[in-house]
Amino acid sequence: MHFLDCPELNIGPEDISVILCTSGTTGKSNGAIHTHKSMMVTVHLCSYFPLTYPELNLLLCKATHVGGIMLPMAVMALGFSAVCTHDLSPEGILTCIERMKVRRYIFFHEV
Repeated sequence: MHFLDCPELNIGPEDISVILCTSGTTGKSNGAIHTHKSMMVTVHLCSYFPLTYPELNLLLCKATHVGGIMLPMAVMALGFSAVCTHDLSPEGILTCIERMKVRRYIFFHEV
């Protein structure tokens, strides 16, 4: 099936878009529900981040954190370029910055 052959969906702003696991820092991990509206608000808020264009931005955030899901999506939606790395050690981050010629980085404290 080609994506153009998919049936039309009736999705509203208050419908669930994604359920992310919380980090569990205050107890047992829970599911955090985000609607399409909250996702779009996040994209809008990310437009105020100090991203550079056309230089590369390094995003240092875990995919298990809301920022690790929402920030890369927002960066793409806003037309910026970004690098994501699996190696979050200090050495790995510095290697990535040097190799990719990253001009700016954004990180969340969980990293």
